[in-house]
Amino acid sequence: MSDDPTRNDGPQASDSPDRSIEDLKAKLGIKARKADEPVAPPASAAGAPAAQTPPASPRPRPAPPPITEAELAEVHAAAPANRMFKWVAIAVGGVALVFGVLTGGMLKSRALENSKTREARHLIEFFTETRVAQIGEGNEPVLNVVEGHIADLSRVFEAMSQVDDPQARAEAEKEFLAFLKRAQTYRDRKAFFLVEQAFPGVIFNGALAARVVVFINQVKQLYDDTVLLALEADTLDRVTELEERQAGQNQIIHVRPIDKDGFKWLQGTWISRIDLENPRPTNGGMSYAMLPVGAGEGFVASTTELVEIDVSPIARDKSMRYRAAIFDRVRARLGSLKMVADQVEFEKLKADLQRVANRGTFVTIF
Repeated sequence: MSDDPTRNDGPQASDSPDRSIEDLKAKLGIKARKADEPVAPPASAAGAPAAQTPPASPRPRPAPPPITEAELAEVHAAAPANRMFKWVAIAVGGVALVFGVLTGGMLKSRALENSKTREARHLIEFFTETRVAQIGEGNEPVLNVVEGHIADLSRVFEAMSQVDDPQARAEAEKEFLAFLKRAQTYRDRKAFFLVEQAFPGVIFNGALAARVVVFINQVKQLYDDTVLLALEADTLDRVTELEERQAGQNQIIHVRPIDKDGFKWLQGTWISRIDLENPRPTNGGMSYAMLPVGAGEGFVASTTELVEIDVSPIARDKSMRYRAAIFDRVRARLGSLKMVADQVEFEKLKADLQRVANRGTFVTIF
């Protein structure tokens, strides 16, 4: 222990702790802060930016006022009424939808029935007013020409069926030949209908439309078979042409002498054409240029080497044979034509069309 009285080896007992703390803060440079003084932010390091003050937080919204018991009572009282209103609206909408569907279907069906009525009226007018080309007997309706042709065909067919009486058969064959002439006229008049003209647009009545198409096809089949019969008539006319003419038919033959088996013969060549407009005078007559029948070269021959022969008897004999064969074939075709004609019937179809056409018009917005 030192004897120096001024030496302070430690805190004295008389020193207070508060004083010691204040002295220590003074030595360290710490300034005492008053209770109401705000705390300053710490100084930033050299060169570093100062810290920014964080933004103030948003103010909280005021809480809604509490729901009172009276208001809750009103909500509970109005809930059944709102539910009832929704169900009523749904029911009304469903009824309106069903009514609209039923009404629309009814109006649509009415519009369809009106279209069927107009279609039936058009078909009746089409069948009764469509006319053939003005040939021979005039511009008649197609239906009248078809029905007249069927009646004529039936009458001739019944007459041709009477084969027991020879006199009746001869009269029937005469009438049949006249009918063939009328068939040729029927071919030229083109008495038939077209499906495209009968139904220019949409088909509304399918059941009647099917029958209409069948009838049109039957009329066209009758016309096609009559055309075949008319072509047979054309052939028959050409074959029997010599029988109807009184004058003969001459044919020129060129004759020249030949030697055959040590004997003298005459060889003839049928001539197809002779140039009579350019005669060539020769000793004792004229010479003409001519062409033989078939594949042969032309030559010049004198009239003294030509022979003119009447071949009409030969042609008549052949035509009679051909005529008999063709006549049998035409008569058989008459039977098949009668079967087609029996299927053509307009009266039943017309009655059904008239029944639809006579209906009244339905009221509709379509």
